[in-house]
Amino acid sequence: MYLTSNIDDAINYSTSKGLKLIFVLGEKNKVLNNKASIQSVSLNKLLSKELVTVTKKNRSRKVLEITSRIIESKSKEIVFVTDLEILFDRSLEVEPVRLLETCAKHKTIMVLWPGDKTSSGLSYATPSHPEYRNYKASDLRDVIFLTI
Repeated sequence: MYLTSNIDDAINYSTSKGLKLIFVLGEKNKVLNNKASIQSVSLNKLLSKELVTVTKKNRSRKVLEITSRIIESKSKEIVFVTDLEILFDRSLEVEPVRLLETCAKHKTIMVLWPGDKTSSGLSYATPSHPEYRNYKASDLRDVIFLTI
């Protein structure tokens, strides 16, 4: 796990180590205003638009394929994924971090994390919430954290 507060450092470290997943903790505009080489994608809208045409029974099987296609369709080598709360919907039966790691095999993905980073890892929602997720730091060894 690599921690930085500089976008260029995160990208350079990503390139040098072959890591392609960067979790951004902070404001979306700070990333977009600083880097013209980064293309943004709002996942909730695009993914839900495609999933609505898939039967409920098949959605869990299609979410990775559709998400990968959305990210791969972007022309830039670095894709900034925002608005990814849809991935936490339990009916989709996916692990959001694992899905993002899979999508990051061909392009560098910067993810605006909608939850919190704690000393023990990442979390989304509160423990009593049905979409609550908690990821231990030991499960996030091959990712970069950018705090801006």
